This record gives sequence, C-alpha cells and structure tokens, in this order.
Amino acid sequence: MNDISSLQGNGRLAGVPPSGAKRSDRPSGASEAPETYAEPVDQVEISAIGKMLSSLEGEVDIRTEKVAQVRQQIADGTYLTEEKLSIAASRLMEALLSSQVA
Repeated sequence: MNDISSLQGNGRLAGVPPSGAKRSDRPSGASEAPETYAEPVDQVEISAIGKMLSSLEGEVDIRTEKVAQVRQQIADGTYLTEEKLSIAASRLMEALLSSQVA
C-alpha cells in the first residue's frame, strides 16, 4: 500500500497536475525546478434567452391582491368555471389557428 500517492491538502494527488492543466514549454533537462501547471479557469456562458429573462427582473408587475384571490378560489374549488374553460379553449384555438397561418 506504500505505492499509493498521498493526497495533498487541496484534494489533488501529489505529482498529478489538475485536469486541463498545460505543461510549460521547457526543453527536457533545461532546469531541475518542478514543472508548473496553469490553473483551469471556470467560465459561464449565458444564452440569449437567459439574458432576455434577466433583463425582465424588476419589471414584473405582480398584483398581489389578485394572486391572493385566485389562490383562495383554487383552495375553495371555485376557480375553474365553465365560462373560464370556454374562454381558455377559445384562446387556445385562436393561437393554434394563427400559428398555422403564419
């Protein structure tokens, strides 16, 4: 078991470079100094949709009274009515038909 490299305090195996590390361009035998490795860099790329959604923050107008009213209706079982279902179905049909024309 003495063959196993010990772990360094940073969780890496001693003598093993981090993933993505590049060796320095040094000819062999040029120096006895240990090789150095570039630390990997984390990057984040935000999609166009993410940027658009981020731009909407702070511009959202939430009517808290209306939300509370609808939540109470849902809890009471009185939110869905025949009239609301009919309106929703009509709007869905309009949206589907207009997307076929476009």
